[in-house]
Amino acid sequence: MSGRGLRVELLGPLRAWTDPGERSEVALGPARRRAVFAVLAARANQEVTRQDLVDAVWGDEPPPTAVGALHTYVSGLRAALGQDRAALASGRASYSLRVPDDGVDAAGFERSRLIGTRLLGAGDWSGARTALTGALALWRGPALSGVPGPFAEVERRRLAELRLGALEAHARAGLELGEHTEVLASLSALVAEHPGHESLRELVMLALLRSGRRAEALESYRDARRALAAQGVEPGPALRALHQRILHEDPGAAAVAEVLAAGPVRADRITRVRDLVAGPAGWDRAFSEQHPTVVRAPAARRTPDHPTPARSSTPAPPRPTARPQPARPRPASHFLGRTEELALLHELITDVRAGRGGLLWLEGDAGVGKSALLAEALSTAPGCRVVPVSGARGLFGDLATAPLVAAALTGSTSPEPLVLLVDDLHALSEPDLLMWHRLATTALAPRGAPLLLLAASRPLATGRVLPRLRRAVRVRGGHLLTLPPLPTAYVAALVGHVVGARPGASLLDLARRAGGNPLFAERVAASLVRRDAVRVVDGVAEVDEVELERVPTSLLSVAAGVLEPLSAAAREVLRCAAVLGPRFRVAELGAVTGRTVRELLGALDEAVAASVVVDPGSGEELAFRNACLHRALLDGLPTTALSALRRRAARALSTLGAPPERIAAVSG
Repeated sequence: MSGRGLRVELLGPLRAWTDPGERSEVALGPARRRAVFAVLAARANQEVTRQDLVDAVWGDEPPPTAVGALHTYVSGLRAALGQDRAALASGRASYSLRVPDDGVDAAGFERSRLIGTRLLGAGDWSGARTALTGALALWRGPALSGVPGPFAEVERRRLAELRLGALEAHARAGLELGEHTEVLASLSALVAEHPGHESLRELVMLALLRSGRRAEALESYRDARRALAAQGVEPGPALRALHQRILHEDPGAAAVAEVLAAGPVRADRITRVRDLVAGPAGWDRAFSEQHPTVVRAPAARRTPDHPTPARSSTPAPPRPTARPQPARPRPASHFLGRTEELALLHELITDVRAGRGGLLWLEGDAGVGKSALLAEALSTAPGCRVVPVSGARGLFGDLATAPLVAAALTGSTSPEPLVLLVDDLHALSEPDLLMWHRLATTALAPRGAPLLLLAASRPLATGRVLPRLRRAVRVRGGHLLTLPPLPTAYVAALVGHVVGARPGASLLDLARRAGGNPLFAERVAASLVRRDAVRVVDGVAEVDEVELERVPTSLLSVAAGVLEPLSAAAREVLRCAAVLGPRFRVAELGAVTGRTVRELLGALDEAVAASVVVDPGSGEELAFRNACLHRALLDGLPTTALSALRRRAARALSTLGAPPERIAAVSG
């Protein structure tokens, strides 16, 4: 008979049944026989070699009788399966356990978890929560409870990490659905169990913040920092960024957003708005110095025939000389390429000078050159008032720019066209994002003071508001521009500028490895210069290969920011891929993770969409976009876990018949 009725439970004590109707439980026998069955069930419908089974059950030092004992255990399992004994099939030097597609609870958990994380990424909070609830309901306790052997130990940790990721995603979906109190209750036990897990700490802070408990959110950060310090580490970039956002977020921002959402901010409501955004830093004083209590009428449309906007009869008060003034973004000393993007920006600047507003959303990975492009374009914007705003500080976080942002929100006239640049838009709080939406509406209005609104954001940002704003930009006729990787020729020229000579073969290789990310190439090249590792012969600069492998620490935090939006499941798969090297085959990754290609597709699709992994064009391999991302994934692993993962990867490559030098490279 086949294994049509075989059902296996791994998510708790190991159990199996041969008849789904009668629920006839299989007597799996003593501990090591159960360990053999656990390996075969975890890799159901796949051939597992005898050597892999020996390694999985006994580890690196099996007894001389291991192969004979394995044969005895398999025979005992077949006898226990009874009429379903054919489900445990033999090959030339391997075994496999045949079960239905839904026959193993761990596989069902991973499928439902993957569906849930995909729905979460697509913004379907309710669907994500339903799928993740179903996935988590399959657990009955610690996975493979009571099963001995190194495989069971590694698989137990892997499944526990996936469960933790599913719980985290479930909590994130609950937050997006507004269930802040329920999420806090469920997270408290998880944080107690995993005090060093920063993503859980971040969710607790968000839940507290969205519940209006700002002081408790700040105390939660201090508690997280103490817990991490006890482990000898500092909070990571994501947790620090959230802490800064909470520190600088205006306590009245949500109320301001509510007022703005009600419609245009006219003269009869400006006092209310101004009072709401007034904060302890004296923003209300700065606003009143710049603008009168009654807002002037909107300016006449600026056209070539009417170059000067109409002014209100209400005189503007003199500008205080002590007021801090916003500084324009400084252009890069050596800007290259991006001619089409620059042409579009120059066209928008020309339009706003002629009295026509505009809107551009610039999207791209960290370090790809968004800020440099905008700074270069705005370096030649005569006759415009350029107001740079940092998303990390918020729309009203800078005393120099806050009054000008408020003026744009309320439609106040300005003696010169206003260009408002919001860098790191993804870092804005939700209330600030709603106000940014009001600014976007103002910029595209057919009448009013001319405003050019520019925004730079990273891709794959999560949350309720940001994806909707992105869609609104496209629907309303704004410009939605994704900044692609910089061509390698330009990256090579940038490297040459940094080292002060024509790049040789090794530095051209650095330019290729940068994956079109100029920040990566520039910082690595600058690090090489600081270490005196560059040698110039006949005007050509070269470095030793070993020097190229040393990634500056400052870049690892940039890479962490790129990896942070990925799901826990995708990061887990990518860590396994990173052990295989800068390039890897999907079949190799499947052997290391114990998953089929179909099961890996979700995580790989997510990584490709985030530009963490690219197709180098060979048709057979995938590659990390640059060495920084590859290194960041490995640096995040404890030494013992990395060593275990390298051993597992080496065994998997050996099973696939990989060349000895390939196996040696993976072994480290």
